[in-house]
Amino acid sequence: MTTKTITYGDVSVTVKRTTVWGAVVRDALADKLRSAAPEAVHPTVATYRNVFARLASQTDSAAGLPFALPTLASSDDELRAALAGYWQLDEALIDLWSAAVVEVDRPLGDPKLQPIEDVPEDLKADPNSGSTAVKPSKR
Repeated sequence: MTTKTITYGDVSVTVKRTTVWGAVVRDALADKLRSAAPEAVHPTVATYRNVFARLASQTDSAAGLPFALPTLASSDDELRAALAGYWQLDEALIDLWSAAVVEVDRPLGDPKLQPIEDVPEDLKADPNSGSTAVKPSKR
């Protein structure tokens, strides 16, 4: 999967799988956000600001957000406005958006790196076999 769309209320976001250039953009955007809003020095604020940089850099399209997503071309005022809007979003939206990014960035191919529900039945092992792919509990 290279893209995923999530909807939460009036917001619809499509995220894309990251690339090396995408990682460069994410890190540069995080630096720009940090420079535009240097007063946000608490570690939790810094973490959420970095999450915002990742979400923004991996978003292919967004509709319904109350602000424009920041880009590397955004001015400091635009970055501060985007960050102020981000702080006001429902945390449930951020959770869904983040989960979509994690899903499209999953490693491809090796079933040992996939969630158990994505592993074909014939590759699922007995929990006592020593394999890292285990069948779900029948509880």
